[in-house]
Amino acid sequence: VIPRPALRIFSEHDLELLLCGLPSIDVAAWKHSARYNGVTAMGPLTAESRLAGWFWDFVFSREEVERALLLKFCTGSATVPARGFMHLPGLNSECPFTLSCVGPGDGRLPTAST
Repeated sequence: VIPRPALRIFSEHDLELLLCGLPSIDVAAWKHSARYNGVTAMGPLTAESRLAGWFWDFVFSREEVERALLLKFCTGSATVPARGFMHLPGLNSECPFTLSCVGPGDGRLPTAST
C-alpha cells in the first residue's frame, strides 16, 4: 500500500502508466473493430475510403507512445479494454471506436468524443 501523500506527486496519467505500463496497441485489431459514420466529398465514409486510409496509415506509422496518446485523445484511456476494442466503454453501454466525418472542408481540427 502506498501512503496517500506519496500519490500526490503523480498525475492520473502517471499513475496509469506506473500501474499498467505502456500499452501494446494492436492497430490491426483497432482498425478491424472500427465503425464509420458520415459522408466525405467523395461519398460515404467507409473502411475503404481514402480518408479512412489516411487515418490508419498515420496510426500504423506512429510509435507505441504516440498510439497510446491518440487512443487517450479518442477514448479517454491510453489502454485497450481487456476484451478488445469492440468493448470500449461508452456512456450507457459499450461503444466501438467510430471514425466520423462531421462536415465538408479542411478547416476543422480533429475532435474526439468519449
